[in-house]
Amino acid sequence: MKITILSIGKFDKSFYHENFQYYQKRLKWKVELKEIEFKSSKSFEESKIKDQEAKLLIKNFENFSKIIALDEAGKSFSSVEFANVLENMNTNGNSNIAFIIGGAFGLSQEIKNRADILISLSRLTFPHLMVRNILIEQLYRASTIINNHPYHKI
Repeated sequence: MKITILSIGKFDKSFYHENFQYYQKRLKWKVELKEIEFKSSKSFEESKIKDQEAKLLIKNFENFSKIIALDEAGKSFSSVEFANVLENMNTNGNSNIAFIIGGAFGLSQEIKNRADILISLSRLTFPHLMVRNILIEQLYRASTIINNHPYHKI
């Protein structure tokens, strides 16, 4: 399975980046992070920022078999259910998946409409750099569940 995480914003040299790389190295699945940098003016309205970010994200929607957008209004899954979703996608030939993480204001309606699935990691709000870490850890957890590794129960 090949997974691409398309995310607005760049990691700096921080704990967030180190933690992401830790799980990225442990995963047997290929996980690529594509960081999309967007510099907005303080005078831009929220809707304009989301629309501009959407244009940059959509440019990267190349040949993905499934687009999964992370959104607070999306469907919530347990870790086991999330693992089952990924396993079913892979079994059904959808092995090139993109996860979309928006910027500070979230995703535009256009991105939500183009996504195959909207997923919520939590009803809580997190910084988008932290969301990358939550997502990659859950991807690692899903892979261990699928492979009957004891990590999930530790």
